[in-house]
Amino acid sequence: MKCPHCHALCSQGDSVCYSCRTPLPTSGGGSTRVPIPARVSMIVMVISYCVANALIPEDYPSKSTNGFNLGRAACLGAVGCVAGPIGYGLGLLFDRRRRPQDKTTLPV
Repeated sequence: MKCPHCHALCSQGDSVCYSCRTPLPTSGGGSTRVPIPARVSMIVMVISYCVANALIPEDYPSKSTNGFNLGRAACLGAVGCVAGPIGYGLGLLFDRRRRPQDKTTLPV
């Protein structure tokens, strides 16, 4: 990729030209921010993991106390798998991006 201002070679992931210090256009043409539903989904998964980690006993489901408890880790993963889509659905409710509205006008 070349800088449109000074024609210096730049990497595809660069946001600024290192030769002339001008901002480079993004390839997507839009914002690089993470969408709100994805953020809410991550937040809900982390909170549900913390709550499940506090509530699920250390020896669940097996009574062995030595080593890594694979059953407990699977239960914590299942909590995250359930909480993720729920958080994404909640995030869709809070999405504030403006959607293009219909430009039709009603006859007067």
